[in-house]
Amino acid sequence: MSCELDALIVGAGPTGLVLATQLQSYGTRFRIIDRLLDRTRESRALGVQARTLELLQTLGLGERLVARGKTSTRLKLHLEGRAVAAVTLGDIGAVDTRFPFILFVSQAETEDVLNEYLRASGVMIERGTALVSYQREDDGVECLLQRGDGRQERIHARSLVGCDGAHSTVRKWSGIEFEGGSYPQDFVLGDIEADGPLEPNAINSFARGDGVAIFFPLGRPATSRVVAMNADAQSETEAGRTSSPDIARALQLSELQDLVNSPSPGVGNDIGYVLILEEMLKALKVELEAQPAAQEAD
Repeated sequence: MSCELDALIVGAGPTGLVLATQLQSYGTRFRIIDRLLDRTRESRALGVQARTLELLQTLGLGERLVARGKTSTRLKLHLEGRAVAAVTLGDIGAVDTRFPFILFVSQAETEDVLNEYLRASGVMIERGTALVSYQREDDGVECLLQRGDGRQERIHARSLVGCDGAHSTVRKWSGIEFEGGSYPQDFVLGDIEADGPLEPNAINSFARGDGVAIFFPLGRPATSRVVAMNADAQSETEAGRTSSPDIARALQLSELQDLVNSPSPGVGNDIGYVLILEEMLKALKVELEAQPAAQEAD
């Protein structure tokens, strides 16, 4: 059977989208599918290194992405309520790049930039389409696809590329092990507007007692991303953990405020809104005066 495609990309997250932009620039015959109907709308991953920006800039996308985020090379450390140190990050090799910083940008913005590039290049991302099965052939891979309405399609490609995340179907079906350990942690992620002693455009880290809160500069969809956890709460959760460590439980606003205020007093007393991630699957935007937030178990 002749190959219809050079590559079928499974997964339209940042990895699959970047691969698609590269293949498009090379004139490669490919299709890109994703079982989800929509792209990411919450921040999720947010740190982009200089080399990644350099590679994106070969397509004119590096500076475009920088314009959507916040650049930082500073880490401000607070211990027991006092600012104790400031550290400059990424000094090594800074003179060798046009991007001498860490870019903090919402994954939603990253995907949007890549989507715009592909759309302008005439590439359609086939959403709501899943890989059902595949079979290796002498000259490639025969793949069975299924759309949301149940319609199926068989296609033939020289290469099948799994860009479908940590729980990759392609990897599992290929028998490729995901080696490493599991380190269950319970913590809160929030995209927030907060007041207090936060140095603008810097990573602000607070540790006090058994609590930790780290604020990252973000820009959009909110000014900051906070990651907070408490050792006492962590111990209680681990003691009562069942066989399913990945289930998010409800978190009341008062708990969220306590988690932030414990290590970083004076920060976050006037948060405008919070965007909480649940299992990296969906976002829940809440008005703090009226709605509960949620806690993610990783």
